[in-house]
Amino acid sequence: MNLILIIQARVNSQRLKSKSILPIFNNKSSLEIIIDKFKKIKEISKIYVASGSKEKNKKILKIVNKKNVNIYFGSENDVRKRYEKIISLENPDLIIRATADNPLVDIKLSKFLINYLKLKKNCSYVKFYEKYIPTGSGIEVFRRKFFFKHLNSDNSNFAKEHVTYHMMKKKGAKFLKPPKKISTSIPLRITIDNYEDLKFIRYLYSNINNPDIFKINKYLENLIK
Repeated sequence: MNLILIIQARVNSQRLKSKSILPIFNNKSSLEIIIDKFKKIKEISKIYVASGSKEKNKKILKIVNKKNVNIYFGSENDVRKRYEKIISLENPDLIIRATADNPLVDIKLSKFLINYLKLKKNCSYVKFYEKYIPTGSGIEVFRRKFFFKHLNSDNSNFAKEHVTYHMMKKKGAKFLKPPKKISTSIPLRITIDNYEDLKFIRYLYSNINNPDIFKINKYLENLIK
């Protein structure tokens, strides 16, 4: 089964410019951290970064070349079109969607969703309910055929910006509650949307060795005690 990862990233983000390529720890950016994490999942055949125009995103190209992964330059605003082009080019069975502003995306959660979709033939799109996992720790996994089947059901600007929105309410889409073994007790926001988020992520990386949602949860529990 052919599985690819597509990470959306661009320099010209509105609230915090260049957020995905700003240094977090040991001069590594969020995008670099994410790529390194997913390279450990052997089932992934190719990793793509889906970016905006080449002229505006040259700094992302430098990271992609350094990490030896693929890149696609496309529309600045129509993020879904970037995915459409990559998926048409690669013709994968399954696609993982990740965003470059989530350096603490959790690999345990990711593997669970990948395996779930592989086993559940009646499911074509899957993610965790956001209220059950830390904000910024999750991904989405979906089937190529499902993506294209419903592509023209919503051509709003919102759907073009939010890649999977056109699939979420269709039959075959499932939202899951994570099993206890991969769940945490403290509500967390570990995405980078503004400078305060960036400072918090840097703080976590400077105080926790190779942080994941479980280590962070334990660290914060100890602070609360």
